[in-house]
Amino acid sequence: SFEAMKKGAFASMATGQNFKPLWSQHWVKVVIAAAQLRTANLFLHWDVDGAESLVCEESGSLVQGMSCKRKELKVSANSPDEDLVYYIQVSCTGLFGAGNNGMIQPPDESKVYRLNKAHLFNRDQNKYAVFMDLSVMYDIAKEVSDDSSLCYDALYAANEIINHITLNNHSPDAYKKAQQMGKKFLSSGEGDKSRDTIHAIANCHIDSAWLWPYR
Repeated sequence: SFEAMKKGAFASMATGQNFKPLWSQHWVKVVIAAAQLRTANLFLHWDVDGAESLVCEESGSLVQGMSCKRKELKVSANSPDEDLVYYIQVSCTGLFGAGNNGMIQPPDESKVYRLNKAHLFNRDQNKYAVFMDLSVMYDIAKEVSDDSSLCYDALYAANEIINHITLNNHSPDAYKKAQQMGKKFLSSGEGDKSRDTIHAIANCHIDSAWLWPYR
């Protein structure tokens, strides 16, 4: 049980730690000191060779899944005066199974998953917002037909943002202004919603006998 796991003995570990064998499950206890929790926009970067991981609170409540596609967790503490404890379950399998040199292959029974990164970092939210806006503009320019002026409008807006940041020596105020520029394009004017409609469609399925062979 989860409570029994918490009472177990935990050994110290560091980056470079290996997890094996294939299909096995491992628990990692992460303790974040109260002093670190006072930092704004604190994130945990967690990367175990793309192995699937599940972050749990000390109470057992699930927080977030981690994988090769998602390696960052926004740290959220109930009290800034107490250490924060996470328990991370590491599963020795990847997001797309454990096929040998490819997805649709027999599993690589010798596969070892290595802890590549496990550290805290502070994210500048203004810079990150600008990065995300530029990513959307790039996708618009790449995916929208050349026949549409929106393709070129996106390139122009992105170029203006980059020029503004560069000419203002990457100052904090430059990123705040750049964020406003991105918002203007994506919400009105050149980025008028009436021109194009974006549909976000998601699905979930488990191919147990394809990606995760059973014994």
